[in-house]
Amino acid sequence: MSYRTRLAGTFSQNYGRKNVRFGKPVIKATRVPIDMILGKGAGDMTYDEVMSAYDLVKEDILAVLEYAAEHLSEEEVRAIA
Repeated sequence: MSYRTRLAGTFSQNYGRKNVRFGKPVIKATRVPIDMILGKGAGDMTYDEVMSAYDLVKEDILAVLEYAAEHLSEEEVRAIA
């Protein structure tokens, strides 16, 4: 499974619409931004609680995690001295 099939946002020309959550990546066919789902997970919500609260399926949450992992692995940290 690729997150690109479950998420929509700025990485996809087809779904990077500025009028949907200010151009932030969202879960397809919803207005749920991926950063919100990451925050809920970091805030101790379980998969089941997140799925129930936002009407999602487990594959949506896994796609959010895959997206975050891929984008964080590309991030560069530079020392300022």
